[in-house]
Amino acid sequence: MSIPSTMRALQQTSAKGPQDMRLISNARVPVPGPGEVLIRVAAAGINFADVSRAYGTFRNGPEPPFVAGFEAVGQVVAVGDAVTTPGVGASVVGVGVGAFAEYMLLRAAAAVPVPAGWTAEQALGLVVNWPTALAALKPLGRIAAGETVLIHAAAGATGQAAVAIAKHYGATVIAACSREKHEMARALGADHVLDARSADLAAEVLKLTGGLGADLVLESAGGATFKASLAAAKRVTGRVVVYGVAGGDATISNWELLYEHQLQIIGLNIGVLIESAPRIFGELMVELSTLIAAGVLAPARPVAHDLAEGPSVLAKLERRATVGKLALIP
Repeated sequence: MSIPSTMRALQQTSAKGPQDMRLISNARVPVPGPGEVLIRVAAAGINFADVSRAYGTFRNGPEPPFVAGFEAVGQVVAVGDAVTTPGVGASVVGVGVGAFAEYMLLRAAAAVPVPAGWTAEQALGLVVNWPTALAALKPLGRIAAGETVLIHAAAGATGQAAVAIAKHYGATVIAACSREKHEMARALGADHVLDARSADLAAEVLKLTGGLGADLVLESAGGATFKASLAAAKRVTGRVVVYGVAGGDATISNWELLYEHQLQIIGLNIGVLIESAPRIFGELMVELSTLIAAGVLAPARPVAHDLAEGPSVLAKLERRATVGKLALIP
């Protein structure tokens, strides 16, 4: 199989945001090292973490200039030493460095086969959004039937999966998203839908829960919404799983935990979970397979854009003007 020496790619040239992302045609095609595979990218997933990396706020993220993106699906075209599977020709999805390009390296051990009958684009989210939603709900959030969960950004890729999974496990779902996305949240099965921008969000959650608060809050909004999430959670037994900072940094002091917000705050970074708790991640993937087989989660239907449109699509994502999974096609 002939592999070129250069490729098209989106290069982040500064830490000033997606507007400084440039399409280049002379990026070097990487060579797989031991334990790595090279894939010809069929589609790359867009995530809010890509926005954070563009601003240099993603912890331990790459320094500009760098090829942007980290989630991709494609066909294996070359393998490094000691790689026995996946082999050349296999279709896989995974995370790595430089997904917004024509070729990308993946760790062979973490490359997930594309399910039979799925297109490449449909497999996006399988190793990022869906595991994040499931991890936030089950091993970390400990959701149980009959409990109430508040899901922020419910119309996004992770939020949509979280709504479907939470309903499957018997929870009452309160979805928070912008008004123009309310009908989508209801169609996903949310029991209640609230305006994410409402100044009275916490009060509305308390009203819906008889003054008790939500048993579990999936917090990805950050900024001012973080305080609303704390106020909306049930005292003592309430759990707030933080897996995003879309609205900016937010803090809480030990004094506030002691006297104002007596609850459990849990941080979730899916990359750290994969590296530090591989057994839990393996269990998540097994459970995801069960949920897919049961029809709880259906193949994603991402909105696809040409690679050159990446900067403008990321800008829309930053403004929260997008719905569901987004993809770039190189």
